[in-house]
Amino acid sequence: MICRRVTDSNDVNDVSATGSRDLVQCVVFVSRQTGGNLSYHKRTSGAGGSGLGKTDLPCPVRVNIAQDSTSATPDVLIVKDAVTTDTIDERTFIGGGSILVDDATGQIYRVLERDKVQLDRVRLDRDWEGGVLTGTDGGWVWTVPPAVTGGRIPGVAAYQKIIRFPRP
Repeated sequence: MICRRVTDSNDVNDVSATGSRDLVQCVVFVSRQTGGNLSYHKRTSGAGGSGLGKTDLPCPVRVNIAQDSTSATPDVLIVKDAVTTDTIDERTFIGGGSILVDDATGQIYRVLERDKVQLDRVRLDRDWEGGVLTGTDGGWVWTVPPAVTGGRIPGVAAYQKIIRFPRP
């Protein structure tokens, strides 16, 4: 599960005790049952993480993406390898069937297919309407990568709810 504070469009100018600071967007990733001897990648420091470790359960990780300026359609993204100093190619974390959650807006997308020629390009189920992906760093999405040794994408679904937490 990942959570982030959000701004309610009705409360943009109201930051009082009942304002937008009380809204939290929660996303729960649902994964299929995993095998007993599999391991999965996880970030080792902070939400963005500067390194990758392993865990015995699938968990969401942030992956760097950008828009494909060569594509005529806004439903194609470039998956980038954000941590180039390690031996893990993070572009393999996203494949056909992956569920992506935009880090900037929380919007949920599903990857339809990976380009067979340009392997860092993926096609989404709809046009990208999330955060801005232009610039040198692009943007970030959350996804549940496949097992370290390969196999099916473990993510089955992602559910989202915005909750208002009352202040005492």
